[in-house]
Amino acid sequence: LPLSLSLCLMLRSLCLLPAAVVALLSLHAVHADLVFATIGDWGRSPDVQTKVAAALAGQLKQQNGSFIISTGDNIYDSGISSPTDPQMKEKYENIYNQTDLPWWLVLGNHDYGHGFKGVDAQIAYSNYSSRWNMPGRFYTKVMDVGPGVAVEFVFIDTVLFGKDEQQWVENALKASTAKYLMVVGHYPVYSGGSHGSVMKHSSLHSMLEKYNVTAYHCGHDHDLQHLFSNGINYFVSGGGSSERDDGGHIDQTVFHSGDSGILMCSLGVATGHCSFYNETGALLHTGNFAPRVYDPEVAAELPAIAYHGDDAIRVSDEDEEGLRRIVYESLTIVRGGQ
Repeated sequence: LPLSLSLCLMLRSLCLLPAAVVALLSLHAVHADLVFATIGDWGRSPDVQTKVAAALAGQLKQQNGSFIISTGDNIYDSGISSPTDPQMKEKYENIYNQTDLPWWLVLGNHDYGHGFKGVDAQIAYSNYSSRWNMPGRFYTKVMDVGPGVAVEFVFIDTVLFGKDEQQWVENALKASTAKYLMVVGHYPVYSGGSHGSVMKHSSLHSMLEKYNVTAYHCGHDHDLQHLFSNGINYFVSGGGSSERDDGGHIDQTVFHSGDSGILMCSLGVATGHCSFYNETGALLHTGNFAPRVYDPEVAAELPAIAYHGDDAIRVSDEDEEGLRRIVYESLTIVRGGQ
């Protein structure tokens, strides 16, 4: 049929629908959710990573996803040495090739294997790939959810969480007016996995609570976890390329699985939810939450955040696996874990 005739028939059919159905269709079109995926600890290129990549692509297509967030440990075992490192093709481009959606990434401890040279290489790879987005070690990104509702992501580097970054993070959280405020890092604040609650005693934990963050996304433990404490959801999505069911439940645990897999999140004007899927695409768990309520005056009355000289060094003794030592220009950082 000619385009004009087809359009007329479509409009005529719509007009024959009950008014309530038409209103519902219009409401859905205006208030469409913002959908994204979170994946961590993925850059290995074995069979498990390939299976998880297929599940990721499948859920993004099925749920009409818009982008992908990485919680770090992007390239095992030691990151990359340059933006032209062949590992980028082997462990990223050739595996996540079923979708051209953009990625927004943070750094993990394994991404520091070549010191700051490797960090700069991952940041520079943003200029080599149309999908890879890492403008710096820490940065923010605001996206619209619906009329008058936005989500702000604060991407941070928990491996080198020094005073300058801590001040920057607090400024970003304090200034945000977004209805959904989500922080993305690598090390967990709470975790029942083998690495434990690495950032629990850091200034980051205090900031998340003071500024009423909606959720904190992280990886490091190679499992899938939903935890909840003082109004904040903590999602550990570290099952991007391996399984490790060696953790357990802690007081904050809502859900825990040793499966490999991904986290899919959907944000709407009135409510949001995040769901874990395993490598086969099976739904494991869903956690719901509402847009945040943040009162700057109330936050101003809370105690000031105490910055630490280097949270990364201070909390390193909570890691239970083999320690790695990185030395770069007289800066020594001891971190652990896989």
